[in-house]
Amino acid sequence: DWAFTDCTNLTTVTVYASTPPSLGYRAFNYCTSLANIYVFSDYMDTYKGAANWIAYKDIIKGFGYCGATGHETDVVWVLSGTSPNYTLTIMKVGETGAMADFGSYYNIPWESNSNNITSVIIEDGVTNIGGIAFKNQQNLTSITIANSVTTIGKYAFQKCSGLTEFTVPDGVTEIKEAAFDQCSNMETFNISTGLATIDNNGIFWNCNNLATFTVAAGNTAVKAEDDVLLTDDGKELVA
Repeated sequence: DWAFTDCTNLTTVTVYASTPPSLGYRAFNYCTSLANIYVFSDYMDTYKGAANWIAYKDIIKGFGYCGATGHETDVVWVLSGTSPNYTLTIMKVGETGAMADFGSYYNIPWESNSNNITSVIIEDGVTNIGGIAFKNQQNLTSITIANSVTTIGKYAFQKCSGLTEFTVPDGVTEIKEAAFDQCSNMETFNISTGLATIDNNGIFWNCNNLATFTVAAGNTAVKAEDDVLLTDDGKELVA
């Protein structure tokens, strides 16, 4: 009981146990800076309902690892909020970190919560958005991406039908195959100056509501010709 009372500089607690450890009464009482209690995502709801842990349910957040092969622990994903309005945050552990390319929708570590994720935040220091990372997250409506991201992987936002607008961050230089395939409610897409390479293979296939397409002055990856937008190799970008 009262184990960490008045630890006013304590900001984060991480628990790796699948079963909530016994927690004394008001163990974190007057820990005025405590903002995050991280547990593995699969056990988040269990912790939120466990004895004495329930008092901290509003700051209990699920997490896991999603770094590239061989560097899995370089990038962490955190699920916060309350179902069905979760925020998924991707953050680096060291100075920088690359996300994994997941290969299959069923390999996405947050797949079981995909329908409840409404917001995604890619924090500074993450260098890429992995292939298939946010595929089929149909309730996703808000995306914040740091300028440290240079690449958007293939099929990264495929079938994200909740997206209506997307602005390519200034740091992104490459968008890979079919990254926005079947984003059926996408209305506006804005390209930054730094984007140099666009894989035109299905990037906007079945984006039937895409009506506004802007390109920042000075961009060399896209050009307008006879009222048609073309990639720098002459391929038609939007019909």
